[in-house]
Amino acid sequence: MSFKNESAFFIGKKMQQEDLLVQKIEKVLLKFEPVAKTWVKEGPRTFAHFQDGVALAALSVEVCVLVDYVYGPNHDIAKRIKGVATLRSLTHLRAAEGMLRGTIEAIRGGLLADLRTQILVDVQSDFIEAARNAIAENAKDVAAALLCIVLEDSVKRLAIKHGLQSLANQEFSIVTTELFKENKITKATKGQLLAYKDLRNAALHAQWHEVSVETVNALLYFLPGFIEQHGV
Repeated sequence: MSFKNESAFFIGKKMQQEDLLVQKIEKVLLKFEPVAKTWVKEGPRTFAHFQDGVALAALSVEVCVLVDYVYGPNHDIAKRIKGVATLRSLTHLRAAEGMLRGTIEAIRGGLLADLRTQILVDVQSDFIEAARNAIAENAKDVAAALLCIVLEDSVKRLAIKHGLQSLANQEFSIVTTELFKENKITKATKGQLLAYKDLRNAALHAQWHEVSVETVNALLYFLPGFIEQHGV
């Protein structure tokens, strides 16, 4: 199998993660209207309330868990949604619903940069962990392909992060060299990255006879540190 379209493959994986988030939100949104219909307005002898308090409580918990999953528990938007979702009025219920619908549009519109970063981190972690498992099962070729996809993507995103968008479609070694010229990576990091050029070329062009277990293991050790150090 050839991995010439590795960037498209990686982007596709990220889109799948985003679609999964949207599906989770939409599933919870379906529960708002049935709860809203149990709202009883204030009358001469009654206070305004939800008749189905159990469904309301269950939905509140589900919303809180959902937004922690989507944004992270300490995210400002997550805190706002949870604050509204735990109040017992129709107005607050509709507000929570609106915030969740806004979250869907933000995901689809690419407006949540930090959320996209977290999605990417999750995808990277999945690829690296899958590569680690592949190595353990003596599947060096699979591990090499997965790791080199992450390597290629990480280097190009580092260039974009520093405003070097023109490098996004350049060859791996060119991007690495230009990053060094722009003082975005050290000479040592440049040398480490270029040391994996042959592995990258072999793995992403299915030249498996040129892929060694030792080099794959070295890249498996190198990548997490590189990603964390440069925030990509």
